[in-house]
Amino acid sequence: MPKAGPIVGTLNRDTMRPELYGVQGWLAFLCVLLFLGVFLGVVRIAGVLMSESVDSVDTAIDLAFDTAYAGFAAYAGLGLVRVWRNALRVAKAYFFVNFASNLLDCVSLFIDGNSTGTKLGISSSILAGAWLAYLYLSDRVQNTYSRPNAEAISNEFR
Repeated sequence: MPKAGPIVGTLNRDTMRPELYGVQGWLAFLCVLLFLGVFLGVVRIAGVLMSESVDSVDTAIDLAFDTAYAGFAAYAGLGLVRVWRNALRVAKAYFFVNFASNLLDCVSLFIDGNSTGTKLGISSSILAGAWLAYLYLSDRVQNTYSRPNAEAISNEFR
């Protein structure tokens, strides 16, 4: 059996292997994790609003960042599930932002001397980098979100 290579725009639904098509497997798991991140972000925001006053500038900035981050995750996850044409670019941008944010947190915690937080930041950065690599290298992702196929697939999921 020939090895599946990158999409060059000539694949159609008849020539693709069915198990590497659509929002299934690791791609579906990624979507679930994105929506879980949205839920946890909303819970974190609600917890801050219930426990503290938002008089502090730091608290307001944290709330704004958490709200934007949760919204970005929701948009990326919904786009991946609904197979929007720009979904792959949005998801990659989300994980680039996630990766950079985790690295910045890791560096600041390292400077503060928080070894536990530094280890958690490194783990989070590695995880974000792994999902980013998945989005770039997965045959399923390329088959599902390639330009000729995205519109046909999105009609199936509506």
